[in-house]
Amino acid sequence: MPTPRSTPAPRTALAGVRVFDGHRLTDPTTVVIDGPVIAPVGAPVSGPVRTVDADGAVLLPGLIDAHVHLNDRGTLEQLCSHGVTTCLDMATWPPPRVASLRGLRGLTDIRSAGTPAIGPGGLHARIPGMSDEAIVRAPEDAWRFVEARVGEGSDYLKIVLEAPGEGGPDQAIADALVEAAHARGTTVVAHAATPGAYTVALDAGADIITHMPLGTPLLAGEVGRMATAERVCVPTLTMMEGIAAARGAAEAFAAASRSVAALHQAGVVVLAGTDANATPGVPFAVPHGESLHHELELLVAAGLSPAAALRAATSEPARASSASPTAAPSNPACAPTSCSSTATRSPTSAPPAPSVASGAAASSTPPPASSRRRRHALRTGRARDHLRAPRLRRTHLRHRRGAAQLRGRGQPRPAGTAARPRTGRVVVGLRAGDDPARRRLRGLRGGPARPGPVQPHPGPVHGGQLRQRPGALRRRLHPTSGDRERPVLGRVVSAWLSAYAPPGMVRAACYEDPPLFASELHTSCGQSIRQAIGPVFALFSTYLGDQWRIGDWAGLRRAARHELPPPLAGFLEAGTDGADGGADEPPQNMKEYDPEWARAFCTGTATASCDHARMLAAVKVPVLLTHHFRHVDEATGTLVGALSDLQARRAGELISAAGQRFDYRSFPEMGHYLHSIDPACYVATLREWVGSLPEPDAAP
Repeated sequence: MPTPRSTPAPRTALAGVRVFDGHRLTDPTTVVIDGPVIAPVGAPVSGPVRTVDADGAVLLPGLIDAHVHLNDRGTLEQLCSHGVTTCLDMATWPPPRVASLRGLRGLTDIRSAGTPAIGPGGLHARIPGMSDEAIVRAPEDAWRFVEARVGEGSDYLKIVLEAPGEGGPDQAIADALVEAAHARGTTVVAHAATPGAYTVALDAGADIITHMPLGTPLLAGEVGRMATAERVCVPTLTMMEGIAAARGAAEAFAAASRSVAALHQAGVVVLAGTDANATPGVPFAVPHGESLHHELELLVAAGLSPAAALRAATSEPARASSASPTAAPSNPACAPTSCSSTATRSPTSAPPAPSVASGAAASSTPPPASSRRRRHALRTGRARDHLRAPRLRRTHLRHRRGAAQLRGRGQPRPAGTAARPRTGRVVVGLRAGDDPARRRLRGLRGGPARPGPVQPHPGPVHGGQLRQRPGALRRRLHPTSGDRERPVLGRVVSAWLSAYAPPGMVRAACYEDPPLFASELHTSCGQSIRQAIGPVFALFSTYLGDQWRIGDWAGLRRAARHELPPPLAGFLEAGTDGADGGADEPPQNMKEYDPEWARAFCTGTATASCDHARMLAAVKVPVLLTHHFRHVDEATGTLVGALSDLQARRAGELISAAGQRFDYRSFPEMGHYLHSIDPACYVATLREWVGSLPEPDAAP
């Protein structure tokens, strides 16, 4: 007798549903659920299907709780029943318990720190059942501890820090633990619930800091350090609120909320984590699952937008949990998921690091120092594209070798030839690859009748790096060493060089339409970046993503029409319609632009160590400032352009007060990139100005 065929499960189409994809809320669309698979959003519907009219309802992806403590399978069931499809466990032991909770079909996926590193006299050392192996007593024990955790399969390292003198690992031990973990390519999470512990975590270089001190808001300097170093914060406001309530000190929690607001405004990535636990002896028991919904409410109350709060529980923890250089990069976008065993798993669940999952035996010998430095450099690289990082490193080394060969380094000078006089450089701001302007500038380079070479600055260089290692820029001041994948911050970096370069390196500087003051998050003159190009940069970051990982150009254009102030929306349209890429494709200059720079500027990270007024007051060479198109909207005060007339005047006042010559050329009808739009005009202006400079003193 033939066996009857099983009837396939009917497909369901959710029509008119808005999807939060981990970054933004889409327009109403159709989502098809086909058995265990959720089809790509917006895919065409064919064949028999049961349609459900969502009527504009919102479909959320699976949520990620970035700070929990696991107990047993029931913990995962509780999380799953509240839509938490992934959790980051911040200390569970022994290792067999953690292993038993991994990969359970239909339940919440986990990442775990395993056994935490604690001090001998802190609060956590008194938790019942705490493993003696968790105690790290000396810096010499750090490598052994980290190797043991890696061998057990921990996904990251958890360090429980206390204020100095309160029994936690001291600064030397914390430093050693972070160094050992980073040498193994492992992310470090630091527990820091007091101001003193927060300072220890920052000084040690922890990647993620969890909890938020009660009673006293974080200092502005600490907020700035978090932003500049690109640290990640998991404030666990639900736990902090519970502790404050248990102490009868509601005002103490208000301080923690203000700290979160300050971090968010400074551009620090904030993750949603609850510290959910059922551990005896802890200050407050936070329930698993439902507490994450309350955490989102507290984040919104602290100043995050609803969309930012949802990102803190979806795409941002997915990105942070896969930030190890040994981990495969994850897709930051979150597809709609469910805890049902018949639904797709959330792609926000970051894959485990291969070196951890392999369970390789722990090595008792640390890798050589050069290896540790190389891994640390890759881990802290701005791109955070770990598959590309080695290739980019090799490319950078080739550029350096090529530049050295062109300069003749390491080669003996031919007999009878004299050393070329060191006359300094005239630094200008050009993007890499601007060949027309570069060819025209060759006539200004060298020769007895010329005052010195004109040198396009290849960048990019952060201002703080210039002050810390100005001599390193000698290797960067060569056109062959430019990074062709990123735009050059030549305008502001030219200003940095004119102020802080060592004597003899720079003779004069041309600031080509520089965004002075207008690119600062907190400025002392005129519009800040929030009142200028900042909203456009925020859209770049949201819709294009770092290194174009999202690349939703059409979505960016749609969002610009209703999210940008009218002057900026019109400016963006004018800059893309009719360009070489067309309205449906980004123009070429945008394709060469890395939106990570946009995020760095609109969040204030790029200018955190670059006070423009202080910099201009320290200028030591003559300056030419070319000022291009600018317009200030009377209704909104929005600046369209790099800097306003007021800001240009203020720059001239500061440079003149520093005792330096300041020349100003106005091109009110010219676009931002004069050297690309009209190279002949740019070079003629520069030639005329350089020719007016006094002859330098030639020195051997």
